[in-house]
Amino acid sequence: MSALLSIGIPFDSYEVEEPVEMAGRGLGDAAQEAKSRIERMIVRGNFAHRLIETLDAKYHSAIFGGREPSPEIEGSIADYYRAWLVPSGRVLAAIDAMESEGFRVVGADEFRANVRGVRGVFMDDDAEFFDLDSLAVLADKAIEEHRGGRTVAFDGPGN
Repeated sequence: MSALLSIGIPFDSYEVEEPVEMAGRGLGDAAQEAKSRIERMIVRGNFAHRLIETLDAKYHSAIFGGREPSPEIEGSIADYYRAWLVPSGRVLAAIDAMESEGFRVVGADEFRANVRGVRGVFMDDDAEFFDLDSLAVLADKAIEEHRGGRTVAFDGPGN
């Protein structure tokens, strides 16, 4: 337990320390340096996320193997995830800025997926996690498919 609490993951090591300034649409030296700096932050951010995820998985494997759950360790893991999220908004903004200029940012998709996953864990209300407009569109399509006879009956419990 003390090893888990003393890891000291440097979450701020992937934080954007300076605003990213683009030197135009060309891949000039300033733009290339900004892109490289962001990609290094993403690599460190994704690595830190994998460390936390590994700790979390090992802890839960031990629980499933019969170890007694520890609220202290669970709280520490949650704190690691929360600390990891702190700079994520600024990193996502930097990624968006680069991509809006037409650059492909290596590791951005994995970073976005990591942020979505961690944010999803900490949502207070599931309704905030779902895009209600998208769900409404899907529901409308399902109703349309059903009315058009393009669905099959589900013979599960309650039918």
